Amino acid sequence: MDVICAYLRMPYELPREKNRSEKIRAAQRMARAGRLVTDSKNSDGLDPHEELQVRLTAQRILAAHLRHSASQQRRWWRGASLSDSFWPDISLDLSGATLFNFTLVRGHLRDARFNGATFAGETWFGTTTFAGMAQFKQVTFTDHAHFGVTSFTDDASFANAVFDGDARFGRATFAGFAGFSGATFNAAASFIHVTFAGNIFFADTIFNGESRFSGAVFSSMPKFDSLGLFGQEQHALQNIDLSGARLTAAAMAEVKDMLPPGWHVEPDEQAGGVIRQSSPHSAEDNAEGAP
Repeated sequence: MDVICAYLRMPYELPREKNRSEKIRAAQRMARAGRLVTDSKNSDGLDPHEELQVRLTAQRILAAHLRHSASQQRRWWRGASLSDSFWPDISLDLSGATLFNFTLVRGHLRDARFNGATFAGETWFGTTTFAGMAQFKQVTFTDHAHFGVTSFTDDASFANAVFDGDARFGRATFAGFAGFSGATFNAAASFIHVTFAGNIFFADTIFNGESRFSGAVFSSMPKFDSLGLFGQEQHALQNIDLSGARLTAAAMAEVKDMLPPGWHVEPDEQAGGVIRQSSPHSAEDNAEGAP
C-alpha cells in the first residue's frame, strides 16, 4: 500500500485533450517534418496517456484491498472469498496526489490523508468507513464528489477544500469534529439527513450553490461564520436551506438568541428542536418587538 501511494503522490499532469483542429495542425507539422504522428511526451519522456492508465490500475488495486463487505464469507465449496483481498487497519497517505475518477466504495480504512490532493473527474467514497482521522485539507474536487452514507468515526477536516461539482454527503455520519472552514462549494451541496455528533465548523465557508441541510441532526450549534455561532452574519446563510434540520437537547442549550433573522426553532417532544424558516409576517413582527 505504501508503494502504491508513493507512486500516486509523484508529480503528474493529466493529458490535455486536443480538439479536432489542434490534432490536424499537429499532424501537419509532424508530416512536414517527415516524422510519424505520435502523442506528445512529458518532461520525463513518458506518454501521459499511457501513464494515466498505469495510475488508474494503481487506484483500482488500492481500492480492491480497501474494500470490505461483511456479507462476503468463506465457503468451503468456493475456496477463498473475495474478502481475502481486504487489507485491514490500513492508513492511507495520498497527500498532494493527482487522482482521476477515484472510486473507493464500501471501503474501510483507518487514517486517511489527502491534503492538497486533486481529484479530477468524479470522486466516489460512498458507504466508506474512516475509522481514524480523515484529512481533506486544501483538496480540489473538479467534478461531483460523492460521500453519501460515509462514516467518519473520528475527526474529519475539509478545511479550504474546493468543490467545483456537486458535493453529496447525504446520510453521512460525523462522529467527531467536522471542519469545513474556508471551503468553497461552487455547485450544490447536499447534507441531507447527515448526523453531526461533534463540533461543526463552516466558518468563512463560501456557498455559491444551493446547500441543503434538511433532516440533518446537529448535536452542537454549527458555526457558519468567523465570529462564532452561526447566523451572526446574514450573508453566510444566503444559499443555505436549514429547513427541517434538527437540534439535539445539547444543541438546544446553546441556541439562545443566535439564530439569524428569518429562522426559528420549534421544540420537539425529545427536548430538542427543529429549525424552520419563519414567514415574512412573523419576521416583521419579531423586528417590531411583537410577542
